[in-house]
Amino acid sequence: MQLIINEKEIELYFGIDFIEFLDKKYSLKREGVEFAMGVSNAMVYLQQANPRILIDIIQAGTITDSKKIGVSEIQRWVETQEDLDWMFSDFLGQLETAPMTKTAVARMRRAQAEQV
Repeated sequence: MQLIINEKEIELYFGIDFIEFLDKKYSLKREGVEFAMGVSNAMVYLQQANPRILIDIIQAGTITDSKKIGVSEIQRWVETQEDLDWMFSDFLGQLETAPMTKTAVARMRRAQAEQV
């Protein structure tokens, strides 16, 4: 997935480094055991239309890109977007189809459907 942020074309990659970045940011520690919740939290926050996750996903998706972009630059760019709905939808679509995340997202969707 490509984005243009401040005239810089950046490529978002949803691979292992992406997952590792989100897992470090979104983990849960219980009774000495740490649970990585990065992709799960990203999916839920996208469904809730929480704009903060957009910054985290862009940051995680560009972790291996040679054209580094700063968090404040990403945040300002997100804040200037008039409509965020396309980003929530596109990012969720990427999580649903990327080889490294699609299985986890499918399992989360099934679990959500069972709870209804």
